[in-house]
Amino acid sequence: MSQRVDAPSLDAFAASFLVLGRLHLGHATTDTRRDIYSQLSDWPFWCEPSPLPELADLQTDAHAAHTRGVDLLQRSWESHEDDQMIRMDQDFLYGVSASARVSPFESVHVGEEQLVFDTETIQVRLYYSRLGLQAPRLHTEPDDHLGLEFAFLSQGCQQMMAALEQDRTEDFTRVRDIVTAFTAEHPLRWVPATLREAEAQAQTAWIQGVEALSYATFASWCVTLSTRELLSSADVVSGFAAPYRGVTPGHKGVAAGKFGDPGVPGATREAENTVAPTTNRPGEPSEPGHPGDPTSENPAR
Repeated sequence: MSQRVDAPSLDAFAASFLVLGRLHLGHATTDTRRDIYSQLSDWPFWCEPSPLPELADLQTDAHAAHTRGVDLLQRSWESHEDDQMIRMDQDFLYGVSASARVSPFESVHVGEEQLVFDTETIQVRLYYSRLGLQAPRLHTEPDDHLGLEFAFLSQGCQQMMAALEQDRTEDFTRVRDIVTAFTAEHPLRWVPATLREAEAQAQTAWIQGVEALSYATFASWCVTLSTRELLSSADVVSGFAAPYRGVTPGHKGVAAGKFGDPGVPGATREAENTVAPTTNRPGEPSEPGHPGDPTSENPAR
């Protein structure tokens, strides 16, 4: 099979990772939740059949997680789940206002000492820079937040689509290889187990649904790359089978004091107004619809 990921699949992944990244980074407002609910039937889920038998179970899991996620988000809206309860659930889950039940930072799950701003954070930052991107709160909040890593995948998909549209084969290959290597070296090592644990720990249907849809999207992404022989199927199976490592008791989502605590009054962030999960370098304009564009309001394309 060709190693080229086609435009329809890239478009679906770009939209999904963009929306999910923002939902992990900030609180969804009532308007955001309404918009997502109204578009759930058109959620851009891409999960093509894979000829690799070793990925069959993961594909089944992806479809089940997608169905479960859509059902949970629908239930949340139709049952009038309270916005404040959802905010509290997300804050307690990710350690914004208390010790994290499930940390959203890679270095906490992968690093030996389970600290934020560890080696993994710097490695992730370097990957962002290879596509001309950087985290919006550089040196203030860790670059390896789950939402930022999803946003980077979205940006990578958008850059690949632009290269395809303009017949820039070398650029497409360069971006594809960067995004594929990033997937293997970073989110594949910790995201699957973390999303499963987060869904299990979440108390509201809304947050459970976000975690389930995130798992479905990332599983489908890895299957797509593996089917095109860009990712080793053995590595994908191993990554999704890895157990949850857990979080050291008392760990905060962002270390208070040294890096600031995003849970302090006045510092909460709304998902629809969250600045770029990854942004263009200073002086470079953002393109409409990219995570760097705060005017982009449509939660799903």
